[in-house]
Amino acid sequence: MTDFTPPDSFAGLTPELVLDAVDSSGLRSDGRMLALNSYENRVYQIGIEDASPIIAKFYRPLRWSDEAIQEEHDFVAELQTHEIPVIAALRADNGNSLRHYQGFRFSLFKRQSGRAPETGDPATLEWLGRFIGRIHAVGATTSYAVRPALNPQSFGVLPRAWLLEHDFIPTDLLAAYASVSQQALDGIQACYDRAGGCSNYACMVIAIWEMSCGWNLVQRLARTLSILMTAAWGLVYRTCGCCYRVTVAKCKAS
Repeated sequence: MTDFTPPDSFAGLTPELVLDAVDSSGLRSDGRMLALNSYENRVYQIGIEDASPIIAKFYRPLRWSDEAIQEEHDFVAELQTHEIPVIAALRADNGNSLRHYQGFRFSLFKRQSGRAPETGDPATLEWLGRFIGRIHAVGATTSYAVRPALNPQSFGVLPRAWLLEHDFIPTDLLAAYASVSQQALDGIQACYDRAGGCSNYACMVIAIWEMSCGWNLVQRLARTLSILMTAAWGLVYRTCGCCYRVTVAKCKAS
């Protein structure tokens, strides 16, 4: 018996394999399959015989470990126990929600309809802020043990250094890339420092949005973000009148 090597891309994820993977979970697909929007992964709505369709999510090979994916699933399931309206992955008989089929990793979810929130309604923003705050409170009780931290060092400094050290940048662009990327990282780090050295997700959001000052999308939505932050985390903020950049005076979250 030879060792099996997991796939390194989605090239082998055919419609037949998707349906077979769903069938391997004990469900009986009826052949209907609708591809849904997704960036890193592959997500499909799958028709089920004599039942409502389900959602199947196939994870990009070689991106996350099994433990990291399962840790995320467990957190969403915990949020659900706190009556936060999220859709947790369905559990298999062994208790795990991460499934495997011919080297691919996937999970199944109940199909849940929804609609985009009315972000211009203050009452809606308040409810969104409450839910974000509750998610933040649950997440603060236990730290992730496997999933990597999202901070300037792990998602900025180290990747930049790797690209520069392994000749991924064309020679004629090397000086410009090194200068501009360093300037961007310095700005992001300044946002983190100004937020009081807080390493939680709230401050990460603030840093990213502040670095995006000047984008039309940010100009339209920054005020909404600042309202959500205040409702969820009790942040003390002020908003620039010309570009709507959010500046945090103090982060009360720990």
